[in-house]
Amino acid sequence: EKTVIGVVFSLNNPSQMGDARLAAEYPECTHGYVVSTVEYITPCAVGRGWSWADLGAWCTANGYKNYSSEVNSCGYANTEGYIAANAAEIDSWDYTIDFTLFGSTSPLITHRNGVSVPDNASPWYIPSFREMQLLYENRDAVNASIDNISGDSLHVTRTDYDDYMYQYWTSSYDLDNKIIKAFNMTNGSWYGSKTETTSLPVRIIFAF
Repeated sequence: EKTVIGVVFSLNNPSQMGDARLAAEYPECTHGYVVSTVEYITPCAVGRGWSWADLGAWCTANGYKNYSSEVNSCGYANTEGYIAANAAEIDSWDYTIDFTLFGSTSPLITHRNGVSVPDNASPWYIPSFREMQLLYENRDAVNASIDNISGDSLHVTRTDYDDYMYQYWTSSYDLDNKIIKAFNMTNGSWYGSKTETTSLPVRIIFAF
C-alpha cells in the first residue's frame, strides 16, 4: 500500500563522507544514501558568460563551501550553495548566473516539493561526483530493484554514437575547464565535453 520513492544504493555513513554542511544540519543521517526511482532530463545552466571563480567566491562568502573534489560526497553542500546563488541572482561579467538544474522550477525543486523524505533524512539533492561513483559501484543491484518497482533504470550502456543518456549531471565542477562535471555511468569516470546547455539525465538522492 506504500509508494516506493527510492532505492538504497550505499550504506556508507554520510556524516563521515566529507560534507561538513550535511553532517552539521542532519547529524542523524548516518545510514546511507537513497536514489530516486525517477529520472529527469534537463540542461544544467543557461549562458556561459559568468565566472566560476565569482560563483565560488559568493558561496564561500555566504557560508556555502564549494567543492570541486572528486573525493568528498558533498552533493548536499553544493546543491544548497547553487540554490542560494540562484535565489540571490548574483551577477558575473554582466550575466546573471542561472542554474537551470538548481532553479525554482527545476526537476530538483519540483521533486522536493512533491515527494516527501523520511523523518531525519536530508532533503533531495543533486549528487556530487563521488556520490555518483557510489551509485555506479552498485548500479546493477539498483537497476534490479528498480525493475521490480517499475521505475526508471540507470543507463549503464551506450546504445549508439548520439546516445548521451549514460552521462549524468552532478553538482561537482571541473575548475580547470570551467564546467559542471557529467558522470559517465558506463565506466565510472567523468565526462566533461558537454556544455551546461546540453540536456542530460539527472538522478536525485537523499542521505538518511
